Amino acid sequence: MDTLVQEAALTYDTGKLLPPGKMTFEEFLAWCDEDTWAEWVDGEVVVLAPAARKHQDVKGFLYSFIREFLYYKKTGRILDAPFLVRLPETLRRGREPDLLYVSNKRIHLLKETYMDGAPDLIVEITSPESLARNRGAAVMQARHFI
Repeated sequence: MDTLVQEAALTYDTGKLLPPGKMTFEEFLAWCDEDTWAEWVDGEVVVLAPAARKHQDVKGFLYSFIREFLYYKKTGRILDAPFLVRLPETLRRGREPDLLYVSNKRIHLLKETYMDGAPDLIVEITSPESLARNRGAAVMQARHFI
């Protein structure tokens, strides 16, 4: 676990204790609520650091732009974080991309609190501080969807 994630975990105020050790994806879903910003990686909870204002501004702009487009085209649905994407079982990952687009053909993969499989599009907004972290892990995992 890198230093930034450790610091976020130590200062993150969820109102509940982080679970000890590893857990299944189903246990993670039961533990995690909509106010908890965390991902499931190799059976462990990884707490996410709060997003910066600029990050939120960019995400909000893109979400609004794509949602407006989809309102007229009706080709699918756009969702934003926090909404979990369950990666294939071999990867043992549940990630929360900033934005995800799901076409009408794949809408059946949307569950109440997560997507069980690959979205058609994942948008991850990066900053200079997060670029190496996002490019390394998230991009390599996204390639498994292709």
